[in-house]
Amino acid sequence: MASGGHRTTISIPSSLELSDDYGSLGTTERLASLRRRCLGRDHRRCVITRRLDQVWANKRMRSDPNALDLEGNIIAQSINQLTTVEVAHIMPHSTNAFEGNEDLCREQKFLRDLLNMFDPDVLSLLEGAEVDHPRNAITLAADTHDLFGRLEVALEPDPTAAEGEQKYRIPDYTRAPVNRFPPQSTFFGDSREHRASARLLILHAACAKMCHLCGAGEYVERLMREFERTHAKADGSSNLGAMIEARLSGMQIMAC
Repeated sequence: MASGGHRTTISIPSSLELSDDYGSLGTTERLASLRRRCLGRDHRRCVITRRLDQVWANKRMRSDPNALDLEGNIIAQSINQLTTVEVAHIMPHSTNAFEGNEDLCREQKFLRDLLNMFDPDVLSLLEGAEVDHPRNAITLAADTHDLFGRLEVALEPDPTAAEGEQKYRIPDYTRAPVNRFPPQSTFFGDSREHRASARLLILHAACAKMCHLCGAGEYVERLMREFERTHAKADGSSNLGAMIEARLSGMQIMAC
């Protein structure tokens, strides 16, 4: 989950083989493997907006003007739907235990306690190298990644989905006058082992809804802008614990 405008670019070795043994890989190699798996699983498209990876699409069209995307459609017919895509963590690295800055440790403990309150034992899916497993990542357009990381858009399992179908509703908490996202999305991926985890997406959606219901308005937005300047993480993910604490603090102050 990215905090707006702060990302770390990762160099992806072209010869890297995909591995199921995430614990045996170094961080850069593990993130490279995660990126390749998720891009392939999600058909090189943002799972929310359905827009296609422009770098990959342009490379395909240079080789063949009538090149097809991974769904069998002619890329050139949707040229206006190309965008920069990124692989985004559903739950950030800040869910992992660490020692260091006292304030960050406090915020991390708050986050871990909150997630355990919503879903006991869920942290076992995120410990150590497991945080970089494909179950904890989705492909998003760059601007949508920012909103997802700021808890302003989420994915909730659709109760009308057929058995085994990965169908999600898309609540939009941006307070924009026009809803910029489709009402729902259906994910791809036949391997249950490497699907995006509905359990983790439910947790993210619960955090987003909780922050939305705080209703602290413009005060929270100013607080969040200040937060972004002071809490950006080196790995490009957001400090979700600090973010939620900031929004809850805003709610308490606005209620005074």
